[in-house]
Amino acid sequence: MKLKDLFSPIVLIVLGIAFLSVSLWVLFGKNSTSINKAIRLKYRLGGIILSLSFFTACEKDTIIPEVTCYAIAISTVRIPEELNKSELSIGDTLFIQILNSGFPNYSYSLIDSTKQIVFQEGLLQMADNSNCHIIPFKESFGYTGKVLIDIYGENNNEINKNQLIFSSSFVYNSGL
Repeated sequence: MKLKDLFSPIVLIVLGIAFLSVSLWVLFGKNSTSINKAIRLKYRLGGIILSLSFFTACEKDTIIPEVTCYAIAISTVRIPEELNKSELSIGDTLFIQILNSGFPNYSYSLIDSTKQIVFQEGLLQMADNSNCHIIPFKESFGYTGKVLIDIYGENNNEINKNQLIFSSSFVYNSGL
């Protein structure tokens, strides 16, 4: 345990008690000279508390992540059950909704449950009649079972797998 971790709470507690005491002095003060002194002291104590809380919040060991106005919005991805079949096969289309779009393009990768074989990958396309992206299954995988889908946010119109934003699975039936 660091020495500052021990004394920081003690100093803030003492300053807080002093601030509350001076606030009561302002509230129950009898004459204007006494109240004016109490108000000046209250401002000074408040400034010290604010300054110390600033230093506490700006330590490098804080858990709060750094937030800037340039941070990419977190995309929300879902596979709507009402638009998709429970089991997909060749000729079917997988519909995917992406909300809070933080990237100009998205790519996908379809892999087996052991993450050994990549069945299909490409850029997501927008559907003509809905606000969903689609993945058409043009060729049979020669595989039946659970297929994992990974969706990546892309800055360019090419597959780089920049940032994984969604991962899920569905059942695929090759029809074999």
